Amino acid sequence: MKKVLSIMMMILLLVSFASADTQEAIEISLNEEVMILEEPPVIVEGRTLVPVKFIFEPLGLKVSWDAESRTATGAKDSLVIVMPIDSDKALVNGEEVVLDVPATIINDRTYVPLRFVAESTGALVVWHNDTRSISIEYLENKTIDAIFVDIYEDVNDNDGPNIPVIRKQYHSIYDQVMTMKSDYLTHDVQLKTDLIDLASSCGLNLPPNMPLNDMLSTFKNYKETQHLALKKDLVAKNTPYEFTNGDLYYGDFLDNEMFGLAYYQFKSGGELIGQFKNNKREGFLSEIYETGFDYSQFVENQETGLEFSYSQLENGYAYKLTYYEKGSREGISHQVAFDKNNQYLHDAYYKFEDDKSVDLEYVKYKEGFELFDRGAIDRDVVVQVNPSGNVYIAPTDAEGISDNVFTGFGYLKFADGVEYIGNFDDWSRLGDGLYYAPDDQDDLKSNLMNQLADDIIQEIITDEMTDADKVKAIHDYLANHITYDPNPIAENDFKDISHTAYGALIDGVAVCDGYSEAYKYLLDKVGIENVLIFGESDEDGNFDGAVNHAWNLIKIEGVYYHYDLTWADDDLNNVIVYDFYKKDSAFFDDTHHWVDSQYVEYLE
Repeated sequence: MKKVLSIMMMILLLVSFASADTQEAIEISLNEEVMILEEPPVIVEGRTLVPVKFIFEPLGLKVSWDAESRTATGAKDSLVIVMPIDSDKALVNGEEVVLDVPATIINDRTYVPLRFVAESTGALVVWHNDTRSISIEYLENKTIDAIFVDIYEDVNDNDGPNIPVIRKQYHSIYDQVMTMKSDYLTHDVQLKTDLIDLASSCGLNLPPNMPLNDMLSTFKNYKETQHLALKKDLVAKNTPYEFTNGDLYYGDFLDNEMFGLAYYQFKSGGELIGQFKNNKREGFLSEIYETGFDYSQFVENQETGLEFSYSQLENGYAYKLTYYEKGSREGISHQVAFDKNNQYLHDAYYKFEDDKSVDLEYVKYKEGFELFDRGAIDRDVVVQVNPSGNVYIAPTDAEGISDNVFTGFGYLKFADGVEYIGNFDDWSRLGDGLYYAPDDQDDLKSNLMNQLADDIIQEIITDEMTDADKVKAIHDYLANHITYDPNPIAENDFKDISHTAYGALIDGVAVCDGYSEAYKYLLDKVGIENVLIFGESDEDGNFDGAVNHAWNLIKIEGVYYHYDLTWADDDLNNVIVYDFYKKDSAFFDDTHHWVDSQYVEYLE
C-alpha cells in the first residue's frame, strides 16, 4: 500500500512540475539583486521550490546532507533548519513546523520551499503577480543607512510605500540600535577595570565597587591636586630650559634629549606633566589646557590605551573615557556630562575605528530620553526612545540622513506595542499612516485600523451621499463612539495612545489629536480632501489659559472649513454639539489660534 501511495505521489509531483515547465520563468531577487539559478524554480501547489544551495547559502546557512535519513540541514549561528525529503514537517531549532509542500528531489537535486526557508531566517518574501517575480529582503547584513535609503526609495516611487516591507525594515533598524546599546552598556564593565588600572598608574586606588561617576570625580580631583604638587616640585628642582619658540622645559636631559619626569610649558598656552624619552612623550602623561586636562599613556609619542579627560563646558563640565591605539581613537568611548551645579545631565557613547566615528552615538539623558544619532546631539537623530517607552524612527532623505525636525515618512512604536507607520510633521502624526496592534506579525490584511475603518465606512456611507453628507456621517459616528479621555496627562500617567486615531477607533478613548486623526483617517478612506490643523484653543476667547489643540480642515465644494470634533462630543449630556462644525476662519479665530503661514494653501 505504501509503495502504491509513493508512486501516486511521484505522479502528482511530475504533473505539477510538467505544469510549471509550461509557465513563464520566475525571476528571484535578493536585496534587489537578481539571483542566477543553475536549475529553474518549480511551482507545486502554488509554492515555489528552488535548489537547496541556491537559497541556503545566500542567506548564510551552511548546507549539510544526511544520505541515510535523506535530510537536508541548514545552520548558522543559533539557527538550525532540518528538512527531511518528502515530509510535510520540518524542524526549526528543534520545533516542528508543518509545511505547505515538502522538500523533494528532482533530477538528483534537492529542492526546498523558498518562502519557508527565507522566512525562517527572518527575511521577508513578496510575490509580485504582475511581473511573476519574487523579491527577498534579507536585512541582517544591511546597515542602518542602507535600510533608510531603501525606505526612502520605496516611499517615493510611483507605487507608494510597501508597508509590510517597510515595517520589517524599521524593525531591523530598531534591533540594530538595541544591539548597539547593549554593546555600549556591556562595555562599561571593562571600562571600569581599565579606569582602575589607569588610576593606579598615578598612585590612586579606586575601589572596584565604586559607581563609575564617583570614580570619575575622584580621579579628576586627585589628578588636579597631583598636577599642582608635581608642577611646584619640578619648577623648584629644575632650571628652566627655553626653546627657540619660547616653550619652557623643567626636567632632565639625557644625551641632550628630554628624559624622565618633567614639566613642559607651551608659550602659546597649555602644559605637559609626565614622562619623556628621546624628546618624545613616553609613559604616563597629563596634557593640561585652559578648560581641563587629559591623562593617558604614550609609546614613542603616540597615545595608547585608555585616556581620561576632563573638560569644562559653557554650562557645566564633562568626563570622557576614550581608547587609543598608536595615536588614533579606537573602540568605545564614554562621556558623562554634568551642569555647573554638579547635577547629572547625560551619558554619551561613541565607537571609533582608525580615529573615525562609526556606528551611531547613543545618548541617555537624566529625564529618561534616549537618542541614537550621528554625533551631533541636536540633529541627525535616527532613533529616539522617550521616557514613557515610545520609540520614534526618523524620516530620511535620499542619502539616508535624518534630522531632528522629524518631518516626513517615519515610524512610531508606543510603549504598549501599537505601531504607527506614516507621515509626520515636526513630530506630529498626520493621521494618514497605518497602525498595527501589538505583536501583529501579518501584513495589511490583519491591520486592525484598516479593517475597522473599512467596516465603519461600509456601515455609514452610501453611494448616494454628497461629500457634505459623508463628512457629517463620519463626524457623528465618531462623536457617538469616542469618549474624551478625562485625564490624559496626569502625573506619571501620560496615555500617549489617547493622542492617536488608534486610541479613538480601537480603544474608543481619545483627546483632541486622537479625535482629529481618526476623523482624517476615515475622510481619507472616502476620498475627501482634509488636513489636520494644530494650534491653541480657549473657550473663553482671551487665551490667558490657552492649551494646545488639534482639529480638522475639510474641503467642501472647493472651500476648506474648520471642524472641531472634540468640542462637538458632549459626553456629559450625551449629545453632539455643532457650534464648531463647518465654520470659516473668522468664526474660529475667536476661540482657536494657529500659525497662518503653515496653512496658507488651505485658508487663502
